[in-house]
Amino acid sequence: MTDPTDLAPTDSLDPSGAASTRLMQPYAFAGVTSSDVVRERWGHLEPGSETGETITVAGRLMLRRIQGKLGFGTLADGSGRIQLFAPKASTPDFDVFAGLNLGDWIGVTGEVMTTRRGELSVKVDDWVRLAEARRPFPDKWHGLTDTDTRYRQRYVDLWTTEEARDALVLRSRAVSMIPVSSRTTATWRWRRRCFTANRAARLQPRSRPTMRRSTCRCTCGSPPSCI
Repeated sequence: MTDPTDLAPTDSLDPSGAASTRLMQPYAFAGVTSSDVVRERWGHLEPGSETGETITVAGRLMLRRIQGKLGFGTLADGSGRIQLFAPKASTPDFDVFAGLNLGDWIGVTGEVMTTRRGELSVKVDDWVRLAEARRPFPDKWHGLTDTDTRYRQRYVDLWTTEEARDALVLRSRAVSMIPVSSRTTATWRWRRRCFTANRAARLQPRSRPTMRRSTCRCTCGSPPSCI
């Protein structure tokens, strides 16, 4: 039975099959540059600049907006986010690209540039879908508001909420700064404490039902019948 919350397959956007090679989800996708490296190398560019250097980025499509013959997207990977700049004139299969689901994993190859507003971007000269999102992402403005879903599906909260992801990274860094000897000692103390408590609970004698004593004062020596 199909879940009503499932997203429609993106393949239906291209009934002719012209863009089927871009939706085939390749087995491997190499040569990827992370978004933090892109910002480190080209973050100083002036607004409206073109570098002439072509790179490949990959990640999840978190935001997308189409303005006539121009499209913008936000690609998120493990190190941050980078904007995608997709003019219809130079973007292959622009209509299929504009119909991708939020949360889809895509790979993009293009020139590093900045928009007129100074936003560092990658121009979409070639793209391919790496994996398809089967469930819709939460609202982009409010994020994941259901507390039960945030704790039961932690991976969704980490993808959609930057504050939760930053808190996780900060906690991991804080734990990594603790010396290994201290972490080992603290873990052993915690395990020993739990083991001692469990062992004490197992060794504790079980309570037995109390026997009612007879109040019979017979002197016949036969078993009392008045218990």
